[in-house]
Amino acid sequence: DEKPKLILPTPAPPNLPQLVGGGGGNRKDGFGVSVDAHQKVWTSDNGGHSIGVSPGYSQHLPGPYGNSRPDYRIGAGYSYNF
Repeated sequence: DEKPKLILPTPAPPNLPQLVGGGGGNRKDGFGVSVDAHQKVWTSDNGGHSIGVSPGYSQHLPGPYGNSRPDYRIGAGYSYNF
């Protein structure tokens, strides 16, 4: 007696953002930090078109001249795969 098997499709992976960060410096001159991300926010049904957003932040922290103003940025991009 063979029972029917239920076959489910493999779930799509979550649309996780890409993160990039970095920094460096020394105690005398201060430290720079930077963080950027990219997130795809829309993809066409056929996967040929997509739109993404890219926010970011950077700042120079304590040094001989104090902290720099934080730099906040955001961008958007369109991609077409052919």
